[in-house]
Amino acid sequence: MTSLQDIHKNIHADDVTLNAVIELFIVSTNYFGPSTTASQWRLENYIILRKLSYPDPMQKNDAEVKIGSGIPALVSEGEIQLAAYIQDCLNTKTRFPKI
Repeated sequence: MTSLQDIHKNIHADDVTLNAVIELFIVSTNYFGPSTTASQWRLENYIILRKLSYPDPMQKNDAEVKIGSGIPALVSEGEIQLAAYIQDCLNTKTRFPKI
C-alpha cells in the first residue's frame, strides 16, 4: 500500500516518478475515487506538496551563521549554501504553484 510517506520520499524525484507514486497512492487508498488523476491530486493538494518540497530552514540558518562568522572560507561556503537554499525555494514555488 502506498502512503503519503511514499509521496514524501519521492517529492524531489522527477515529475514522472512523483506522478507514478501519486497514482499508486490514489489506487491503493481509493479514498479519492477511481477517477482522480495524479494531475488533479497535485492541484488539490499543492499545499501538502509545497510543504514537503521546501528545503529544511536549518540550511538557511547554517548558511547565515557561516556568512556572519567573518572567516573567509566559511563566508564563501555560506554564500554558496544560501544561494542553493534560495534556488531550492524558488524551484518549489515553480513546481508546485499556488492556485
